[in-house]
Amino acid sequence: MFSAFGFGDAQNIAYGVLNFVISLGLFLFKYGLAGLAQNGIYAGVLTLLVIYFVTGRFWYARFKQPKTEKTERSHVT
Repeated sequence: MFSAFGFGDAQNIAYGVLNFVISLGLFLFKYGLAGLAQNGIYAGVLTLLVIYFVTGRFWYARFKQPKTEKTERSHVT
């Protein structure tokens, strides 16, 4: 998938982290630390991120599709 940093897994993860940091910065600028403590959305996001990093390899291996050999395309004339 294409992101601001180009194609690839690492670039997409870096783009997601950048977006998270920017959104957190904007939230803190507008509401401060007290607003962050009262609003649980960032705690939920961090919880899901940790769960993803802990279990991501398992789910990838579990649902990964086996690679198939390339088949020749039939040309219609």
